Amino acid sequence: MPKRREREERLKEDWEGPPGWHLEKLGEWLVNTGPWVNIGVAVVFLISRRPLRIAEPLSATFDMVNATYSITFQPWVSEKIVLRAYHVAAQLAYRAAYRLPRDNTIRVLRFVSEQADEKDRLASWKVMHDRWNLTNPDDRFWDRSALHKAYSRAVETLIPPYLPLAQEW
Repeated sequence: MPKRREREERLKEDWEGPPGWHLEKLGEWLVNTGPWVNIGVAVVFLISRRPLRIAEPLSATFDMVNATYSITFQPWVSEKIVLRAYHVAAQLAYRAAYRLPRDNTIRVLRFVSEQADEKDRLASWKVMHDRWNLTNPDDRFWDRSALHKAYSRAVETLIPPYLPLAQEW
């Protein structure tokens, strides 16, 4: 019985201290027993209950500069899943290679981007439609939605998703 009492007294002494000391002790324990890299990150977890960010089990990226795909996966991801990711990436690359933009696609993109004002706001699609038809009588759009669709296709085909675009009014 004296050993148990002695142990309880030691635990009580361990937990007495200034404010925040308990969190630091718990953070230290988490670092020693879990995947936390330092006490600060562990304490943030204790206070916010925000879980530790762990790498995604599988991800695929496309490098537009080099036209390459990269597949990153955790060792426990099955070969079947990795092969499926590879096939999806290969299909996307094949489709992208055969969807080369036509000259009109580039002209529409350039035209719409030139319509932005100094605050990067676009004119209405009706105004841009009228301007396009005035300046391109041999290549007219029947209505503003056709111009908008052509612009959307041009953006999808030619503009990397991380570049900012002009804002519509």
